[in-house]
Amino acid sequence: MSLELPKDRPWLFAAPMSGYSDTVFRKFTRNFGADLTFTEMISAEGIIYATNKTTKYLEFNESEKPLSVQLFTADPRAMKEAAKIVASMGFDFLDVNMGCPVRKVIKKGAGSKLLSNPQRSIAIVDAALMSGLPVSVKLRTGFEYADYEAIITLLEKFRNLGVKFATIHGRTAKQLFSHKADWSLITNIAKNVDMPVVGNGDIFTVQDAVEKFNPNLAGIAIARGAIANFELFSQTNDFLSNKEYREINLSERIDTFLSFLMEEIELRGEKKGIIYCRKQIMKLLKCVPDSSKLRAYICQIESYSNIRKILKNLKKKLA
Repeated sequence: MSLELPKDRPWLFAAPMSGYSDTVFRKFTRNFGADLTFTEMISAEGIIYATNKTTKYLEFNESEKPLSVQLFTADPRAMKEAAKIVASMGFDFLDVNMGCPVRKVIKKGAGSKLLSNPQRSIAIVDAALMSGLPVSVKLRTGFEYADYEAIITLLEKFRNLGVKFATIHGRTAKQLFSHKADWSLITNIAKNVDMPVVGNGDIFTVQDAVEKFNPNLAGIAIARGAIANFELFSQTNDFLSNKEYREINLSERIDTFLSFLMEEIELRGEKKGIIYCRKQIMKLLKCVPDSSKLRAYICQIESYSNIRKILKNLKKKLA
């Protein structure tokens, strides 16, 4: 299978996020310019045992493609079996998670903990490649501390196995999401490995992308910055394509969010869809001055029509 990504400009990815990157979210990121989107991080063991929760994570439609499934495990045998299953489901890529810093994941030796166990991480990547899908790896700059040389050595071994690209988040696992993502370290790693490297971390505005991206990188992966802000993909896509990007106002984002919310409701039902999207509504309204009371109030609403009315009235005030 060929790597179906742009060859004439840097790549733009919608990085996977637990609790956000469902089928509707992925569709919107693609519609707004992401070249590749990913499922939430999914347990290889959960796929093997076909738990109901895991099965829901694997749902997708053609509008999301090309689409990568991201798997995590500390067991190469589980990766091999799960990778074969997802390969038969129609995914275009398989991404191996070596970046998750969440305690319950690293306690199992998975996610970013694999950076402390190069032999096991290599075995897991090798098992993923047996699926026949193009394989990529998501990782951080280290586990307890940034380890420039160790990451380069590991990526070179991955390249020799046949890994197509790596996405690097510019923090260590210990840092979680504190401190600033170190894009200079990501860039230096990219300079010294014969593999495409995509940078990730702290892209919340198109200006962030402009400041952090450089030609040594194969592209940019946007995660938290895209929450209730799908327009960030269209802006960043324009920048990476050497086009003039335009500023996006909150009024436009409100319209997009209401469309997004409606599709989540169609997928989940009104009450569940609204509850699922509450954290995104909070993100949308965060930049509105003195909005704490509005956010508290809207969190109690379980009717799309009422949420729409409130947001439309907000639009009028912003006009």
